[in-house]
Amino acid sequence: MNRGSTPTISYKVLTTRELEILLLAAMGYKSKNIAKILFVSVATIKKTYGNIYLKLDAKNKTNAVAIAILHKMIDINMINHITAKYNLNMEDYAK
Repeated sequence: MNRGSTPTISYKVLTTRELEILLLAAMGYKSKNIAKILFVSVATIKKTYGNIYLKLDAKNKTNAVAIAILHKMIDINMINHITAKYNLNMEDYAK
């Protein structure tokens, strides 16, 4: 491998719901708030995190978000889209 090159890693594709949950996590929402926004249980959110971690070979939410950003799976346009889709306010991000 050349110095400075990024190793090629084959990640499994995330589902739309997995991406939504990861985007909301990237915006600072906690599992209970994501569950309320998406009208699912907290257990469903936690199970989905497990699937995301497996697919991205991530250790935790922060690591999963970082991997997704580095590999251009999520970006600011997607955050703007989910903000509009669920009628979220910027001030509510970390609540």
